[in-house]
Amino acid sequence: MSENSRKLNALVRLGIARQAPPDEATQQVYLEELQHWPSDIVEIACQKIARLGRAEFEPAYPTVGRIISDCRDVVRQQGIITDTSRLLTRPDIEPLTRDEARTWIGRFKASVQQRRKRETEPAPSWLAPDTGKE
Repeated sequence: MSENSRKLNALVRLGIARQAPPDEATQQVYLEELQHWPSDIVEIACQKIARLGRAEFEPAYPTVGRIISDCRDVVRQQGIITDTSRLLTRPDIEPLTRDEARTWIGRFKASVQQRRKRETEPAPSWLAPDTGKE
């Protein structure tokens, strides 16, 4: 089964569960909007929405924005890797050597000590608030 047919199947099942099967035009619009999402994510999101009850005055068939929002939730909750994950990985970066790591840690510790020292020192007199008295 192709990606689009799996997504379409999920959308139709969602419509049946919510007692509002989408017409062909709606299906095409939804498929276009969901084209960048993997079919397994769309299926899980549609199943999740299908199981939920409807609020008063809520349309029977959810908006495409609602489905996309639930797709994002599925990705966050289950840690499913999408196509954007390759943007976050940098295979060309090599790990630090032991000496480089020690250098970075030493610099970090020194900056923390300097910050603490600045925080505990009294403010210079020229920074003191003006009380109007001389």
